[in-house]
Amino acid sequence: MSSLAQVERAHSVYPERLDRKENALDGWTRRVVGGAWHAVRPLRMRLAALASAATRQAQEVNGLSDDAIRQEMRRVARAALDEPVATARAFALVREASARSLGKRPFDVQLMGAAALFAGKLAEMQTGEGKTLTAALAACIAGVAGLPVHVVTVNDYLAERDAQEMGPLYAFFGLTTGIIITGLSLPQRSAAYACHVTYCTNKELVFDYLKDRVTAGGRASRAQLRLRSHVGPGDGNNALLLRGLHFAIVDEADSVLIDEARTPLILAEKGESPGDPTLYSTALELAGQLEAGRDFELIIARRELHLSHVGRARLADMCADLGPAWTAAHGREHMVSQALRALQLFHRDQHYLVAEDKVHIIDEYTGRILPGRTWEQGLHQLIETKEGCPLSEHNRTLARITYQRFFRRYLRLSGMTGTAHEVRREIWAVYALETIAIPTNRPCIR
Repeated sequence: MSSLAQVERAHSVYPERLDRKENALDGWTRRVVGGAWHAVRPLRMRLAALASAATRQAQEVNGLSDDAIRQEMRRVARAALDEPVATARAFALVREASARSLGKRPFDVQLMGAAALFAGKLAEMQTGEGKTLTAALAACIAGVAGLPVHVVTVNDYLAERDAQEMGPLYAFFGLTTGIIITGLSLPQRSAAYACHVTYCTNKELVFDYLKDRVTAGGRASRAQLRLRSHVGPGDGNNALLLRGLHFAIVDEADSVLIDEARTPLILAEKGESPGDPTLYSTALELAGQLEAGRDFELIIARRELHLSHVGRARLADMCADLGPAWTAAHGREHMVSQALRALQLFHRDQHYLVAEDKVHIIDEYTGRILPGRTWEQGLHQLIETKEGCPLSEHNRTLARITYQRFFRRYLRLSGMTGTAHEVRREIWAVYALETIAIPTNRPCIR
């Protein structure tokens, strides 16, 4: 899809890319052929040339009034998505606007990084090179061009800080800035997503997307989304929160796009009663009698556990006199496998905390508690039983998605990180994102 087509599609109802099933040949082509192709492209040279072209215009742009800069940006921003001359002009304008509104004149390397983001690439920038401003430069031009932008950070503090720090630059061009943090009401979230540029965390963003899926009825048709889109902010629980998935700039992209890529994000509601407590205590007792390596295989790194043929046979013998609940092979094997996971793979003060007789899940990447989150398929109740806590109700899954599937749905995706070299091939293979190493402003002496 061309860049201008993305802008046109941005004004349609809830735009996003559709999931496409990839066959083995597709994957091989992108990994091998695509990897070789993008490795030799002289993109870094073109980015450096673009930054130099913007610098050559500095004296002229410096003489323009604020209104003239705004008018010129409106003229070139959309063309900047595809035309190098217009791109250089847009970055010359946004550099001057940054100097006037923030008191910060971006370095050439920051322009290079911003241009990489604007083009839908992964910019590898070292710590201390000004990634916050770099992202804002790209978001600013995209916003003026008509692309709603999500700047994705890893925690609420960074989302709030970066939005407030960069706010004057956006305001210079008449762009509005929204902030999504934990605890906002649905109308507040809808209003924040209605802004030109929205700062948010990856988790808040994905769960708001899942809420939209539920509101619109799962895989909603375009007609359903069009109908829902007429319900504006503050009009109740039937309003959609997001306007679609247009352009994302993901900070700490290696963590979000790779480390957490397959983490399932699950939107759930309270469901049925947990049932007979003795089922969980019995499952834990049975699991405690099984031996790792003989009865089950444990893969801690991937948090996987598989019963062996020997383990299944032993379990059948142990359950022979336990009653109807343990008669069906599939049911007992699933329950005991979950009990083994509760015992072997989930540990107190590492994966969860126990407070006030409740089990609270810990976010492994931030170390923070995830309020209201529970594990599925009886695992949470088994851990509660293990810790001597009262049993909570089973949750009913309403919608789920992984970060990998979610971020691949953006019309334009870009990211920043200081450590992309090790994961550049995987980033390319999964997201078709080229990694561009941006030089430091001053030579790195080590």
